[in-house]
Amino acid sequence: MSVPGAEYDFDLEDIQYIDPEEISIVVLFGEMLTGKNSADLIQALDDLQKPMIFVPGSRGDDIDEDILNAVFQFEPQLFLSDTEAYFIAGARTHDMKETAGALHEESEAPVMIFQQLEGVYYQDDEQKYLVPCSKNVQFNMVLAGYLAAGTAGIDRQRALKYACSFAQECRSKLPSSNLMEMEKRQLADLILGK
Repeated sequence: MSVPGAEYDFDLEDIQYIDPEEISIVVLFGEMLTGKNSADLIQALDDLQKPMIFVPGSRGDDIDEDILNAVFQFEPQLFLSDTEAYFIAGARTHDMKETAGALHEESEAPVMIFQQLEGVYYQDDEQKYLVPCSKNVQFNMVLAGYLAAGTAGIDRQRALKYACSFAQECRSKLPSSNLMEMEKRQLADLILGK
């Protein structure tokens, strides 16, 4: 439903034939909330009532404050880069931990902030930790790894560890078929608790 670099506008007709029982989680990108029908999208998400991951992306500043507050009411997991987190948190702090704390307090949801050459800092009501990701990797690859592991039912800390490992394996290229088979086996082992 979203193509990077393209304008996005939500239309209820786009989802009217999708069975809500077939949806286990919603990944909401910031560019999906900048169109003229973003209020319709919020209403559709409210009707759907599914777990959500919110990835504001570089469009966080373009999202209307009322729309952003409505998204926070869903208590989505927040997955952001350090720069995005800084601006969405109101540019109040330069420390990743303080920024995560501010976003968690505002959204009352788990917050994951990716910082290049550091890793992913996680905070929720009970836990705070950094999952190291020391090599130069792309945010989108870390996100892809997290989405794969998270939707497979792997707990968040192991999902974030897998995401960093996946991003390091992929670096800046699309994964090869051999790498994908290896990643599938690794995910299967994580699901089975190995």
